[in-house]
Amino acid sequence: MHSLNGKTLVLVRSGSSSRIALYQVLKAEGVRLYCVAGSTDAAFEGVFDDWFLVDMGKDIYEAKDDVLGMLASRGIKADGVYTYDDFGVQLACAISAALGLHGLDVDFVKNCQDKYLFRTFCEENGLPFVRHALIANAEDIGSVETKLSFPAVFKPRNGVGNHFARRVNTIEELRSTYDEAIRTLEVRRLRAYEWAKGEERPTFLVEELIQGHEVDVDVIVYEGKILYGTVMDNDFIERPELPYFASTATGDELPSRLSDQAKAKLLALAKDMVDVASKTSNRPVSAVLHTEMFYDSATDRAVPIEINCRVGSEVNRCLHITAWGVDIGLEAARLALGLLPSFGPHGAPKDPLCTAISEKIHPDRSGAITHQHIDTTAKGYVEHILFYKPGYTVYVPPMGFQTLGWVVCKGVDSSEARANMDALLACSKWTIDGTVIDEKGPEGAATAA
Repeated sequence: MHSLNGKTLVLVRSGSSSRIALYQVLKAEGVRLYCVAGSTDAAFEGVFDDWFLVDMGKDIYEAKDDVLGMLASRGIKADGVYTYDDFGVQLACAISAALGLHGLDVDFVKNCQDKYLFRTFCEENGLPFVRHALIANAEDIGSVETKLSFPAVFKPRNGVGNHFARRVNTIEELRSTYDEAIRTLEVRRLRAYEWAKGEERPTFLVEELIQGHEVDVDVIVYEGKILYGTVMDNDFIERPELPYFASTATGDELPSRLSDQAKAKLLALAKDMVDVASKTSNRPVSAVLHTEMFYDSATDRAVPIEINCRVGSEVNRCLHITAWGVDIGLEAARLALGLLPSFGPHGAPKDPLCTAISEKIHPDRSGAITHQHIDTTAKGYVEHILFYKPGYTVYVPPMGFQTLGWVVCKGVDSSEARANMDALLACSKWTIDGTVIDEKGPEGAATAA
């Protein structure tokens, strides 16, 4: 396959510091990296060849013009434009389109990032969709029961990272959950809540709760054809004291434990979504898409919940490398640069190398981190990241939606991988001092990816 050496890739936003390992892989391949951002970040010193500083609060087309001007004035010819940060996708696509480079259609991205528009988009294009209702204010709640039944799921229209997403069983629970979200956002305008930026009162969505399994379906698409597609289980536990999904998501497993029939159904839906994306964009899609779906084995029903128009988080990347030997972060960069995936048009792996599972490390209370330790000598240990240092204050929902980090383990099969993870967690430790709390929280607090 074609080499990356000497290619110039413009990245929109740096993303979290957990992406540095990926950027170092790209640099080792000989890629020149430039970052479009609102300011430089010392954490990325030596990672980027240079920064293009723009006002990230601008309209994306105005910001695009600023970046084009900087490229021209510095004599830099970009071979590709990409982002690993959800908030940078629209701008990255606008820049790539202006330069005639590979990238997704901006209007398609807008439809995907707005949960309400995405459900409308699915309905209009013959894709499965969930019944839903928009809540712009408290008065809208009264009409919800005419559009769907409870239990249901409450979430922000434009939110990320499961912020404020929770199950609501009655109209009364919906009212109290909405009021709680509004109160929290009024007090805690954190960087992690950038999705609410510019909105005096953010809009929320309530949608039917699909019974069954929640999964991620990751696909590498070249010229409208899926060359690599996998199904990954999302695991949750019941925590009645913390009903928010952000606190009950325990981790992921790749490959999925679902039946071959179920996985075929989900991958077929992914293909339908790619076909629709290519049709509505008026050109074949070439991208890595991270989609979230539900599958109900009782009815053999598969329903898309979200399309993320970029690679999943760094733990998602680690799972793919471990289980399948495929670096989806690297492959996304290749596609943005107009190159085939490194495994070629027919060389995607057919069988997994092992089973890989991740575990999210949740704080059990709000407070300052006093101690954290991961046993890296445990059998099956692969990698871990801890987002914060001791002394940092973290918050549980609804005050905040932070995790302490994540860890990945592997095994020859699902049973061994789980046993290895359980043994690792039993020898690891993290403690929170719940007495050290500032109710408003640090303004810089953010959920890492």
